[in-house]
Amino acid sequence: MPPATAIAAAVDAQAPATDAAPSKLKQLLPFVAAMVLGLGAGGASGAFFVGPALAKGIAPEGAVAAAEKPAEADDHGEAKSEGEGAEKAAAQVYTLDNLVLNPAESGGTRFLLLSIAFETTDAALVEEMKTRDAELRDAVIVTLGSKTVEQLADMRGRETIKTELQGASLKLFKKKSALRVYFPQFVIQ
Repeated sequence: MPPATAIAAAVDAQAPATDAAPSKLKQLLPFVAAMVLGLGAGGASGAFFVGPALAKGIAPEGAVAAAEKPAEADDHGEAKSEGEGAEKAAAQVYTLDNLVLNPAESGGTRFLLLSIAFETTDAALVEEMKTRDAELRDAVIVTLGSKTVEQLADMRGRETIKTELQGASLKLFKKKSALRVYFPQFVIQ
């Protein structure tokens, strides 16, 4: 076969292949259109129906069951009064976020990142904590900075650390009011 004839045959062989490609695209077009419409309809229903329902606070089934639970009873089987529930509602929390310190004997190679929440029913104590934030942060850093990584990592020792922090903060504020300590964030690196 002469070279010109071979090239012409090759071009003729490719011509039907290019004609077949648009027909395959035409076959897939309804499928692609259906997918795009389905995704659009799903997104729209989520935006207009599910989103506002979640924003209004419609609770999942587990939360509804917990809300319908009867009032707790005290040690004698009597229901607690509303006054006791109101006392819990009066509790206020003051949080120290993102404290970073080096534990004792770590040589600066390890650090503790934590947040501490102080809960009390004394509103005056919370206000004093706000005004003396730097002193409270320092008391926490001094108390926890004296602990080694092993002491901080021991889960059984956390209650002891909380008790020490309660004592240090109440000593700082010279108060005898009830104070609870929580660690919402406690990361040792």
